[in-house]
Amino acid sequence: MGRRKRRMQDAKRPLLSIFVSVYNLENYIEECLDSILQQPFQDYEILLFDNGSIDRSIEICTGYAQRYPDKSVITSCLFPLWLAVPTIWPAQECGGAILCR
Repeated sequence: MGRRKRRMQDAKRPLLSIFVSVYNLENYIEECLDSILQQPFQDYEILLFDNGSIDRSIEICTGYAQRYPDKSVITSCLFPLWLAVPTIWPAQECGGAILCR
Protein backbone atom coordinates (compact mmCIF):
# COMPACT_ATOMS: atom_id res chain seq x y z
CA MET A 1 0.00 0.00 0.00
CA GLY A 2 1.44 3.35 -1.03
CA ARG A 3 2.10 6.38 1.14
CA ARG A 4 -0.91 8.14 -0.36
CA LYS A 5 -3.36 5.38 0.53
CA ARG A 6 -1.99 5.07 4.09
CA ARG A 7 -2.37 8.81 4.65
CA MET A 8 -6.00 8.77 3.55
CA GLN A 9 -6.82 5.83 5.82
CA ASP A 10 -5.26 7.57 8.81
CA ALA A 11 -7.11 10.85 8.36
CA LYS A 12 -10.64 11.91 7.53
CA ARG A 13 -11.14 12.01 3.77
CA PRO A 14 -11.54 15.54 2.41
CA LEU A 15 -14.70 16.55 0.61
CA LEU A 16 -12.81 18.17 -2.27
CA SER A 17 -9.65 17.13 -4.13
CA ILE A 18 -8.08 19.97 -6.12
CA PHE A 19 -5.93 18.71 -8.98
CA VAL A 20 -3.03 20.92 -10.15
CA SER A 21 -0.93 19.72 -13.06
CA VAL A 22 2.57 21.15 -12.62
CA TYR A 23 4.73 21.69 -15.69
CA ASN A 24 7.26 24.53 -15.66
CA LEU A 25 5.11 26.85 -13.55
CA GLU A 26 7.78 28.33 -11.29
CA ASN A 27 6.60 31.88 -12.06
CA TYR A 28 2.95 31.11 -11.20
CA ILE A 29 2.68 28.11 -8.88
CA GLU A 30 3.11 30.07 -5.62
CA GLU A 31 0.28 32.43 -6.56
CA CYS A 32 -1.90 29.44 -7.50
CA LEU A 33 -1.24 27.56 -4.24
CA ASP A 34 -1.56 30.67 -2.07
CA SER A 35 -4.92 31.39 -3.68
CA ILE A 36 -6.18 27.89 -2.88
CA LEU A 37 -4.82 27.96 0.68
CA GLN A 38 -6.47 31.34 1.42
CA GLN A 39 -9.98 30.07 0.72
CA PRO A 40 -12.31 30.01 3.75
CA PHE A 41 -13.46 26.48 2.82
CA GLN A 42 -10.97 24.07 4.43
CA ASP A 43 -12.27 20.56 3.66
CA TYR A 44 -9.94 19.89 0.72
CA GLU A 45 -6.63 18.42 -0.39
CA ILE A 46 -4.32 19.70 -3.12
CA LEU A 47 -2.95 17.08 -5.50
CA LEU A 48 0.17 18.43 -7.20
CA PHE A 49 1.01 16.30 -10.22
CA ASP A 50 4.61 16.60 -11.39
CA ASN A 51 4.35 16.47 -15.15
CA GLY A 52 8.10 16.44 -15.80
CA SER A 53 8.98 20.04 -14.99
CA ILE A 54 12.53 21.11 -15.71
CA ASP A 55 12.38 24.38 -13.76
CA ARG A 56 12.00 24.98 -9.99
CA SER A 57 8.27 24.12 -9.92
CA ILE A 58 8.64 20.85 -8.05
CA GLU A 59 11.07 22.37 -5.56
CA ILE A 60 8.49 25.07 -4.80
CA CYS A 61 5.70 22.48 -4.54
CA THR A 62 7.81 20.36 -2.19
CA GLY A 63 8.18 23.38 0.10
CA TYR A 64 4.41 23.83 0.17
CA ALA A 65 3.87 20.12 0.82
CA GLN A 66 6.25 20.31 3.78
CA ARG A 67 4.55 23.44 5.19
CA TYR A 68 1.03 22.08 4.63
CA PRO A 69 1.30 18.28 4.93
CA ASP A 70 -2.40 17.96 5.72
CA LYS A 71 -3.34 19.78 2.47
CA SER A 72 -0.71 18.96 -0.17
CA VAL A 73 0.34 15.75 -1.87
CA ILE A 74 2.89 15.57 -4.70
CA THR A 75 2.61 12.73 -7.20
CA SER A 76 4.79 12.10 -10.24
CA CYS A 77 3.09 11.21 -13.49
CA LEU A 78 4.63 8.39 -15.48
CA PHE A 79 3.61 10.10 -18.71
CA PRO A 80 2.62 13.65 -19.75
CA LEU A 81 -0.99 14.38 -18.82
CA TRP A 82 -1.72 15.73 -22.27
CA LEU A 83 -1.13 12.19 -23.59
CA ALA A 84 -3.53 10.66 -21.06
CA VAL A 85 -7.19 11.04 -20.41
CA PRO A 86 -6.75 14.00 -18.04
CA THR A 87 -9.30 12.99 -15.43
CA ILE A 88 -8.49 9.30 -15.05
CA TRP A 89 -5.04 9.75 -13.49
CA PRO A 90 -6.07 12.26 -10.77
CA ALA A 91 -9.30 10.37 -10.08
CA GLN A 92 -7.24 7.32 -9.13
CA GLU A 93 -5.22 9.34 -6.60
CA CYS A 94 -7.80 11.64 -5.06
CA GLY A 95 -9.15 11.10 -1.58
CA GLY A 96 -12.01 13.59 -1.82
CA ALA A 97 -15.55 12.90 -2.83
CA ILE A 98 -15.36 15.67 -5.46
CA LEU A 99 -12.48 16.18 -7.91
CA CYS A 100 -11.78 19.72 -9.14
CA ARG A 101 -9.30 20.52 -11.92
